[in-house]
Amino acid sequence: MLMVSLFSPFVKKTIKVESSSISRSKSKTGADSRSLGNKMSKVDVAKLKSVRGSYKSHCTQDIKKAERLITAEHADITELIAIQERLSRRLKEITSMDSNILIQLETPEDIEQDTEEALTFQDKVSLWILKISKFV
Repeated sequence: MLMVSLFSPFVKKTIKVESSSISRSKSKTGADSRSLGNKMSKVDVAKLKSVRGSYKSHCTQDIKKAERLITAEHADITELIAIQERLSRRLKEITSMDSNILIQLETPEDIEQDTEEALTFQDKVSLWILKISKFV
């Protein structure tokens, strides 16, 4: 029996996992990875998706603010640096939540759709982090 904690800043859950329900695989790069079987309830997955949505919303607001600041006549560099740091921090959290949600998806269509949406959003945030760093 193994105890595993799954958490984000808003969701924390400890579950008991039989060691036989942990799958182990090698990625294309040869890295060893372990994942849990479907142990989160649909309610927990929905909560995690809701939290992820809030993080994405805040990132989108910060991106819009950064765009306004960059195109302004006198940009507030301190504010841009703060936005860049927030975006970096939130991107790490979103990426972690994306991974936890992806593990819970069952159909290939859901996995493909969620992966595509996650990567597109992560790319958008990464681009803005780079734009801000080049500007400041």
